[in-house]
Amino acid sequence: MIKSVNWSQYFDFNEEELINFRKTFGARKVFAMGLMPVRGIKGFRKLDYEFAENSLNVLKIMENLEEAHFNVLGLVIKDTDGACVWNTEIGWNPTNRDILGEFCDAGKDHNIQIMASFTSMNDAYQGHIHPERVSVHGKSGKKNGYVFKKGDISTHKEGEMRIDLPFGIEFKKYQEKIPFLTEERDEKKGKARGSRGMGFIPTTSFMCPNSKHVDYLIELSREVVKNYNIMGFFADYIRYDGGYTDLCACERCVTKFRDIYGNDPKILKSKDWYDFKENTIASYAERLHDSIKKENQDCTSGWF
Repeated sequence: MIKSVNWSQYFDFNEEELINFRKTFGARKVFAMGLMPVRGIKGFRKLDYEFAENSLNVLKIMENLEEAHFNVLGLVIKDTDGACVWNTEIGWNPTNRDILGEFCDAGKDHNIQIMASFTSMNDAYQGHIHPERVSVHGKSGKKNGYVFKKGDISTHKEGEMRIDLPFGIEFKKYQEKIPFLTEERDEKKGKARGSRGMGFIPTTSFMCPNSKHVDYLIELSREVVKNYNIMGFFADYIRYDGGYTDLCACERCVTKFRDIYGNDPKILKSKDWYDFKENTIASYAERLHDSIKKENQDCTSGWF
């Protein structure tokens, strides 16, 4: 027996906004599938740029989705590595391919709308080229075998994704393309979904949400919404690193916190500190929403 849930008991929604949402997507119900282009042909724990560049078959994917009666594709256009899979003049695109543009074009032919998923604060590439923008540890500790000290930036070994070298390419040459790749390897693959993959280990970084990284994200969002016919733009990783509770204690954050709350509340431990972090993330969300709506009023915005 299927139990019917009365969702109105749990949240309220604006009927007019729901009507506009349905109008934007051209359907009463959304049947969506998600795709992470740089994660390779199988599984979840690889970064496979060669697959994304040379083997990702956009038309075949869209044909399969249409045949299965999906009407929306959620495309990860910027993953935790920082790769931007569109024709960008601002970001880093290691695939040398306008994957977002190809899916948008194919979507028109197959009556499938495109929603973009946009990783925000987790960005391995930006962490490598802009270490001054990376979140800073507020205390010393050890996690997953990694020892860090108070004042260290939050750039660590990636927990699960691994990278294979393309056939015939030497490590140093490939590292020029993927600069956050280390020479350390995992020779065994974990069994659980969240376990590590097998291959060379990249680093990953969580960026400070009070740094210029936010300006970079806003510029990227404008570039996407202005140039591509997407129906939704949703920010992922709109948060601090959940694996470390001592972030971010950089000079920017501490100074801003003291300017607002004074010298008495404790860094890392006080309620004011958690309020400060929440307000920092909410401020980014508001800026992102405004930038999206400025370029395209009909584009649905959101974050998770």
